[in-house]
Amino acid sequence: MTETDKQIHYTYDEISDIVKSTAKRCREFNPDVIIAIEGGGFIPARMLRSHLKTNVKSIPILVVSIELYENKQISEPVVTQWFDENEGNGCMVKSRRVLVVDSIDDTRTTLSFVLQKLTSSENPPSCVAAMVVHNKNKPKKAALYENVVYIEGQSIEDKLVVYPWDETNGIREASVNRINILDKGFLELVDTFGDELTIVNAARVSFGVQKKKLSKGDVGLIKYLYKHKHFSPFRHLMFRFHIKAPEFVMRQWYKHVVGAETTGNSCTKDHAWNEISGRYKPVEDFYVPTTWRKQSKDSKQASEGVVTTEQNTELDGIFGEFMQNSIQTYEKMLSMGVAKEQARIVLPLNQYTEVIWTASAQAVLNFIYLRDEATAQVEIREYARVMRRMLEEKFPTLCKIWFETE
Repeated sequence: MTETDKQIHYTYDEISDIVKSTAKRCREFNPDVIIAIEGGGFIPARMLRSHLKTNVKSIPILVVSIELYENKQISEPVVTQWFDENEGNGCMVKSRRVLVVDSIDDTRTTLSFVLQKLTSSENPPSCVAAMVVHNKNKPKKAALYENVVYIEGQSIEDKLVVYPWDETNGIREASVNRINILDKGFLELVDTFGDELTIVNAARVSFGVQKKKLSKGDVGLIKYLYKHKHFSPFRHLMFRFHIKAPEFVMRQWYKHVVGAETTGNSCTKDHAWNEISGRYKPVEDFYVPTTWRKQSKDSKQASEGVVTTEQNTELDGIFGEFMQNSIQTYEKMLSMGVAKEQARIVLPLNQYTEVIWTASAQAVLNFIYLRDEATAQVEIREYARVMRRMLEEKFPTLCKIWFETE
């Protein structure tokens, strides 16, 4: 966030975190449909929907567009887009639980107008809630209607708010260092310690020589070191990653790390691993697959192909019911005062966890080599592929040597 005397600029990551903080309250409301107020509400609505999913079937999002010119002669809201209450997802509003989402509650004129139009229609919802990313601390020109559940992500001063989708100079945090993976996971390259020249200088120190610029001969040296398994110079180049992945992916990942560290002749040393704790922080996010794969006939540990469409639909229902029961049980145990470290035993392996992983170039490249191949599990392979793309962009020479040298 960048703040001046008159403006506050937010990044996408900051908006994502604020939206996530509202997820529990929105989940308790249990909406059947989301209505996004176009302009600022759609992206937060889309972010929120990811946190509300407990099965593959997503909550539908309807979009309405309202124009308001409070600084001109026309001060009343004008509808420029509304859904058809008798067709498509618009039919879901009638007698259902509806969550209205907008980016900011400023004067409350627009929000109040949308809520009034919803509740006074011929096919009104049974229950309405409003979620706003920001609520300005200022007098409002309109009131919320009775029985509307109000959820705010953050209360802020009365300043001009500039959201990332409003920026005219491009996305402020336009960094390729963080890439979303699966439905709620991500991989972020947080820090890099050294570069390709670091490997060269680590090797050349034996001769008392240090280089300041990578030459053609240095590229040949890196290739020679790799080809003849002189791996120690590769350990001087380090990477630090922030990873969010399902528990079953992370357990496989950590088994790789532990196996490397405890095997005496392993060529993949040098790791540091710190993970978020379910003893301190309640579990909130869960991975939901979109397709169910079949067990491989040739491999006991691999999958091969997918189930039929009919089976996939049935499995979605089975999985959704199981997840709902599991999450409700967990939240009930917490509400009854059960310790988080014990209540978490009812949660399945698709719960998301987060890790900071620092490792040498040798260790990371070896991980990619082993996990980005045909027999690796699909989900962990997604992370390995993204990691490879990140490193190929920053260290093309090193990656070309490591993955293409025979």
